[in-house]
Amino acid sequence: MTLKLGKGAAFVKSRLRRLPQESEVWEADFLPKADYWMGLVIEQAHGAVFAMKMLDTTPTVNDLAHLLSDAMRRPLFEVGWHRPRSIRLRDNPEWRELVPHLEELRIDVVFSEDLLTWDDAVAEYESPVKDLWLSQRSVQMEHDHIEESFPAIAAWVQHGGWIEIGDQDGVGFVARALDCGGLVYESDDCKSLGEALCSLQDGVARWFEQRGVE
Repeated sequence: MTLKLGKGAAFVKSRLRRLPQESEVWEADFLPKADYWMGLVIEQAHGAVFAMKMLDTTPTVNDLAHLLSDAMRRPLFEVGWHRPRSIRLRDNPEWRELVPHLEELRIDVVFSEDLLTWDDAVAEYESPVKDLWLSQRSVQMEHDHIEESFPAIAAWVQHGGWIEIGDQDGVGFVARALDCGGLVYESDDCKSLGEALCSLQDGVARWFEQRGVE
């Protein structure tokens, strides 16, 4: 996996270089769990968690870069944006590509199999992190289910159109699909959100079919 840097990437050296540097040592790593990977950045002296990330695939160097960037620019504790003096990592060949870029930020990188503060933090945070992960997965599953149930609406709103659903004065409960050219479908005989979504799904699907759009 090639490291992504610069504009549009999570790890932008020009921004990170401007952050003040503190004489801190951080420990960072990812740990495989039953159905996800748990990533943490820990401040070694006091065990504060500066960043947390959960993945459902094996982490890459870009995931580590994102995790460290979050710890510097968006720390979970209100300690202010800053760079550490040193970062301790386990000797994973995947991480090596990031090392020279951290050194450009005047951050020393130390590889060690012993990340004792990190290991203690994982034991403490594993249960709440798992609960958060399951919650996020549930939300994602609901999101995926909605798109599977209403594919025409999903395609519509992802390609420049929008929908309106609600009770309008003088009209009643309406469901509309619009684009930059104006109204393309409207129904005023729905009585619930579910009925409105089903009506929009049928109406937009017919609109696509009439124009030969798959």
